[in-house]
Amino acid sequence: MPVTSCPFPTVINPLRVNGFKFSIAKLPEITYFISRCEIPQISLQSVSTSSPLSDSKYPGDKIAYGSFTLEFQVDEQMMNWNMIYFWLIGLGFPEDNDQYLSWLSMERNQLGKEMTRCVSDASLTPLSAAMGVLQEFTFVDLFPTSLQGPSFDATNSSNSIATATATFEYSYIKTSMPFPT
Repeated sequence: MPVTSCPFPTVINPLRVNGFKFSIAKLPEITYFISRCEIPQISLQSVSTSSPLSDSKYPGDKIAYGSFTLEFQVDEQMMNWNMIYFWLIGLGFPEDNDQYLSWLSMERNQLGKEMTRCVSDASLTPLSAAMGVLQEFTFVDLFPTSLQGPSFDATNSSNSIATATATFEYSYIKTSMPFPT
């Protein structure tokens, strides 16, 4: 069947990668220091049915979300790095159970039930060229799983800024973009 018309896009401006905001409700210390992050992989698992001739694949019913990794500039007092560190230590309590109880008793963790005090929602907001909000991605029930860096290097003669990388898991992602009708 021939195509009689080709719809013209209403917006032809490309998305800029350097205009975004990211915030974690439990970590306000990190908001203004994010260098890099990306929306993780979202995949739909498939199911197979077998026949004597071939296997057929069909869409499954379970979405899988990849880990969320962000790179951030470490502030001079290392407060943003330390808050992720304390969150990890609080969840993993490597020395004793009091580390977990200390994390739960922090003022920022006082709302909600015990399990919800271990996680936090986070939002990634891409911005337009005019710095307007395009949409918001919400990472529901986010929690840290790893923290790497910063690297210290006495041979570096430039005045480089220390960066670190944190990886998080979460339950799912919501978007502010309405579902198409």
